[in-house]
Amino acid sequence: MTIRPWQTRSAIAASLMATLLAPLCWPAALAQAAEESLVSTTPTSLQAEADALYAKRQFKEALPKYEKLVLDTDTCESRMTSAKSFTPEQLKALTDLADCLCQTKQYSRARAIYEQIQSYWNKQPSCAIGAKNQLESELAVAGCYFHEHNYKETERLLPHCAELAKSKELDKSYQRRVSTLVQIYKGEALYRQRNYSSAAKVFEAALEQLTEDNTIYLSYDLNKMVLENLGGCYQYLGAFNKAEPILRAMALLDKNYFGDTDIRYGWSLFSLSEALKACHRNDEALPIYQKAIYVFRHNNRERIATEYGIDDEQLKQAALTESAEELEKKKKLAHALTIAIYGSEASANNSDGDKNLQQQTGHSSFFDHCERHPASEKLGAWNLKPSGYRDAPGWVWVDPRVPRKAVLVCIHGLGLHHKAYESFAQRICKEGITVVSFDVRGFGSFLESKGNETLNMAGCVSDIVNVLGELRQDYKGLPIFLLGESMGGALALRVAAKNPELIDGVVCSVPAGQRYRETGTKLKVAFNLVSNKNKELNIGKGVVNRSTSDQQERMRWSDDPNSRLNLSAKELLNFEQFMRQNAEYARKITKSPVIVFQGNQDRLVKREGTYDLFEAVGTQDKTLVLLGDREHLIFEANPFKDDITLGIVGWLNAHTKN
Repeated sequence: MTIRPWQTRSAIAASLMATLLAPLCWPAALAQAAEESLVSTTPTSLQAEADALYAKRQFKEALPKYEKLVLDTDTCESRMTSAKSFTPEQLKALTDLADCLCQTKQYSRARAIYEQIQSYWNKQPSCAIGAKNQLESELAVAGCYFHEHNYKETERLLPHCAELAKSKELDKSYQRRVSTLVQIYKGEALYRQRNYSSAAKVFEAALEQLTEDNTIYLSYDLNKMVLENLGGCYQYLGAFNKAEPILRAMALLDKNYFGDTDIRYGWSLFSLSEALKACHRNDEALPIYQKAIYVFRHNNRERIATEYGIDDEQLKQAALTESAEELEKKKKLAHALTIAIYGSEASANNSDGDKNLQQQTGHSSFFDHCERHPASEKLGAWNLKPSGYRDAPGWVWVDPRVPRKAVLVCIHGLGLHHKAYESFAQRICKEGITVVSFDVRGFGSFLESKGNETLNMAGCVSDIVNVLGELRQDYKGLPIFLLGESMGGALALRVAAKNPELIDGVVCSVPAGQRYRETGTKLKVAFNLVSNKNKELNIGKGVVNRSTSDQQERMRWSDDPNSRLNLSAKELLNFEQFMRQNAEYARKITKSPVIVFQGNQDRLVKREGTYDLFEAVGTQDKTLVLLGDREHLIFEANPFKDDITLGIVGWLNAHTKN
């Protein structure tokens, strides 16, 4: 056992006052722990424990161990007294701590440590090790500023980092790698500020450097970032001819790394199909788009199959442990699920839409040397990653045990995402309704899609129309209905007006654009349109609080990482202009049956607006349902109140017969 040399409160106070750690505002609990703990784990074992937790990405658990290492008896006093006397072990402990703070999003504390390390290396005699560490510590400081959204400081530091990377004391291959990294970081900072023109130039330079010198080692993550950011910039700039070869190379990269049914590959194909369509190359775009849809369906099917115990691995296990009769039941259920997801046998087997993908690209071969990020590697202050797609843009709920009656396509409200219909969909799919909910561009899964992170109402209408066209073709004989709530309700009306042949009816909940207390938001939008139209406004608190009085639901919505409640003035203006046209398009709905829902306790959307919109709907087959105890969220409420299930199912069934 090692007894700590200090035993009094005054000794601790005196020591801490002179410390490097003091400006970092260490928690009182940490100082108290240092005082009360008389027994110290040996630094070697503690380091191993911390590193093991870090490698498992258990950063919160690793952090106190790294903090304890910094305060360890054997090194504490020398570490605290002067930045001139750091040993390599001490520098490693501080660097590890700063890194772990970054992974727990404590960037201000991490930056203070990196700045102290940087100050130390700036004072050291010139040498290769010193030059490398000086560069990396300053780059880490820039990374902290980046994650604090202080892009001006980030851009101020990065050019100096680029100069440091030219030091003659650094290895040439290291110089090239770091120079490319600095370009990527600079481009990402510009992209986050929506300065797409400048960002494109930076990423073009990075791509040129990569393709001219394939000795530069970069992980798959960073190579993918160059491609997807450059492709995203071109999409926002409308340069689709430039975007197409970049996005094609990105799709090939994902296919080679993850296979042709991986969700990342599906998203890359989706982006490529958009670029091809914008270039008026529809014959090429359609099969690529259909392959993307196939991939998204595949991932939905795998998820649901696992829930029902009928995925491929589970069936293999059942073949070894269960009777032939039970195995046959499971196989039939698996087949029923396949048909429910794909619509038909032909669609389930139509997986070759990407067979011509490798044509017409000269970029993909330059990325063959990429490697995946080693799991044990430290992530660093920047820790930038390419889009980490977890979900398809469409989320499916189906009960394969129940005969199929209809397909219901859902569109979510402002600030929400496709899983907001979870409670409602879980209930109604038991009635034989296959539910497919789609994200609006700028929300949910689209937040990961470069070039599609901003609200785009017209783009969403196009998405829904394209999807409905595929569903019509695949689900022959089944009626297809469209449901939208709030913003989603307005989108549903627009689709019904423009493409009535694609649907059999519309379920529309609180679709009006007239809102309570909207004057303040309009003033903020007007001000930002003049000062900075791309600066995001936080509309979350007002929207969430007026949508529901349920405190748990408010917290769930606000804390949901897939929700988005900050929108720019430009996006909010786009939203407002779209909503203003509701009545105009409602009058054009003359064929599709419509049922409109309004909560009488709604404190976000004015009831009178919904009433007026209902009157504007052109069809005679329309129904208005006023729910006395409901607030704004009806179908996206969690939990969904089951008392209207039979009513909505009855309405769908009635129009299914028609």
